[in-house]
Amino acid sequence: MIGIKNIPIYILLVSAVLFWSCSNDDDDDRQPETEYITLFPKVEHSPARISGNNFDTGDKIGVFVVPYTDEAGTIPGDIGTSNYAVNVEHTYNGTSWLTNNGIKIPWPNPERNVDIFSYYPYMDGFGSPDPHAAEFSVQADQRTQAGYTNSDFLWSEVTSVAPTRDPIDLLFSHKLSKVRINVRSIINISDEDFQSAIVSILNLKDKSIIDLSTGRVTVSEQDTRPKIFTYRHSSAALGYSMSAEAIVIPQTVASGSPFIRVDFPTTGTRYNYSPTNIIELESGKERTFNITITSTGISVAVGEITDWEPSDVIHGEIGKPLPKVVDLADIDWNQSLVYRVYDNGIPLAEISREYVYRTGTVDYPAIVVYKIGSDGLPVRTNALIARVYNRNRNMSTNEYDLNTANVHGGSVSFNTSNAISSYTAGGRALINKVEITETGISIANDNAISILALSPYVLHDVDNNEYSIVKVSNQYWMSENLKTEHYRDGSDLTYYYYNNDITNKEIYGGLYTWAVATDARGICPDGWHVPVNNDFVTIYEYLRPDAGGKMKANTLWSNLNNNNNVSGFTGLPGGRRTNTGVFNEIRQYGQWWTSTATSTTDAYRLYLDYGNVAMHNVTLAKTYTQSIRCVRDN
Repeated sequence: MIGIKNIPIYILLVSAVLFWSCSNDDDDDRQPETEYITLFPKVEHSPARISGNNFDTGDKIGVFVVPYTDEAGTIPGDIGTSNYAVNVEHTYNGTSWLTNNGIKIPWPNPERNVDIFSYYPYMDGFGSPDPHAAEFSVQADQRTQAGYTNSDFLWSEVTSVAPTRDPIDLLFSHKLSKVRINVRSIINISDEDFQSAIVSILNLKDKSIIDLSTGRVTVSEQDTRPKIFTYRHSSAALGYSMSAEAIVIPQTVASGSPFIRVDFPTTGTRYNYSPTNIIELESGKERTFNITITSTGISVAVGEITDWEPSDVIHGEIGKPLPKVVDLADIDWNQSLVYRVYDNGIPLAEISREYVYRTGTVDYPAIVVYKIGSDGLPVRTNALIARVYNRNRNMSTNEYDLNTANVHGGSVSFNTSNAISSYTAGGRALINKVEITETGISIANDNAISILALSPYVLHDVDNNEYSIVKVSNQYWMSENLKTEHYRDGSDLTYYYYNNDITNKEIYGGLYTWAVATDARGICPDGWHVPVNNDFVTIYEYLRPDAGGKMKANTLWSNLNNNNNVSGFTGLPGGRRTNTGVFNEIRQYGQWWTSTATSTTDAYRLYLDYGNVAMHNVTLAKTYTQSIRCVRDN
């Protein structure tokens, strides 16, 4: 809601009883029937809205009325337990405010004081089940009137209101934070280029928790950070070529983290700003960032924290739908080999860096993009092979380099038996950006602006250890060894670190007996399990021949001549603890339990050997301790 600093709203509380079960028509003689709740909006600053009106037709607010618990009006009620008037919807029709379906709010019977809390924009079910912890998100696309105003959370309260026929002022205030951005250039950037420029804000959490009884805003623990697209003013600030702004959740901007991006689609030029110091964005306040583009990059002057001021109107040419594009260069594969792609919190696609293999047909690591289907799962048919890597590893970097030939843009399908069912080779130059459409995945122009949010697919155990994920055919595996010290329900379990040295925890993970691995309390995170033997057989069938070499990490093994880790499994030689308590075989063997027993004393395991490229699927006494890799249930 642009430019609303304080908004008095008058509410006339009366004694009509329409939907409270404790009242009836006989109670309706205290005041005339016509004196029900009436709203009279008044705006202190003008223009207050994008359209210049105090409120726009169709605007909605929610109202909570909380009676005091005593008739003397000394003990306030609690918004979290009161069900007297909860989130009552009021809609502006252009001249007055109307309650939904004619519902009106009477004074309590018997009469007593009330606290009144209100907020904008109205949301069905907001504050349920706990109005002390209501969830509110800003819009990722604020280029339009709806995107901007629906991000502007306003809140008001008035306390200890005695029964009266006089209007009651509800004074609204902004509870989020505003970021203003002015951009100019001292190099040759044309006015036409500035007309199409897009300013976005990066790496800010978009979700908050609001206590409706105090208006206090805290950042949600949900770590979603979509690009936030700003709206631009009809005219720039004096001395600048464009001015834009966005409403964001109050939070701290980390130093060194990309924060503001300016894109020029006509030239494909991009400028990023990362602050050198932390920046605070406060509730109900704003900050201005003045950006100057130079021949060496950009310089940024950061303004002080100031009061929220009225804004200019939105630029009429902004708000056209943009293609849903993601930039592959934005992906950090060190965090995970699988990423989820979101549009305003809605999953659109999954991108994985995986090994695409079928004997005699295809054999290389690649970046594969899958569209998310209506069931919320990746569609395994006709996935786009966006990038292809060289099959032979660069021995000086231990990495696979991108193939520079025209081999990108192919497609692949996986059938339910975890094998490639179809494959089409690509013939395009390197692909940098992809677009998610209604029908599937397509290749985007290099100048297209990436507007989608990327989130690494990672797994957390009960101790909050984080694990990266790798996709092998249709299976999803942890690409690190388990290191939990508790079962899923929080109870203790028996674990070891090699040589009882805690420094081995982060490198090789924990070592566990078979009984611990298969305990009914569960050692893997919810939705994941210790592999049955057939899970490893499935990997073997997909990766053979030389499955072990394709699974072993390119580091820490005593012999690296038989390793290539093309699958991304990153198997490490973590050794084991024998049934007599002796630790051995570190840097020589990687060994992982299955949950499949072969007798009362033995069970299947997978082990990889430093001396060859084989994958060994044999048994071991259950009293030994070994590593564990969890695999996803579906």
